[in-house]
Amino acid sequence: MTELKKVTVEEWVEALRSGKYKQSQAVLNCDAGFCCLGVLADLAGAKWEDYQDSDYPGLKKFFVQGDYWYGSIPPEMLPNKHLSKHTLINMNDSGETFSEIADCIEAQVNANS
Repeated sequence: MTELKKVTVEEWVEALRSGKYKQSQAVLNCDAGFCCLGVLADLAGAKWEDYQDSDYPGLKKFFVQGDYWYGSIPPEMLPNKHLSKHTLINMNDSGETFSEIADCIEAQVNANS
């Protein structure tokens, strides 16, 4: 079984703001870029593999917890229990920037600490 590193909120928001990752929608990782959860998976050490899907050229997937993931992540990967992956997916896919998503992550964590 593939073991992934636990990523801190600080590491994740820093990566989202870094400019290293190009942003895309609907999938974790493809030729167009990453969604915010894909950045988290990449930081955790996901071993990306090609996944054939005509709608998303260069779509990638990773294997963890007995399954392949390409559109979302296991909830246990989130670095804080107060974060909602569904909210983050909606923000990312509605066009909010990585910087705006990072601000939301920090606000949610700080409001519940």
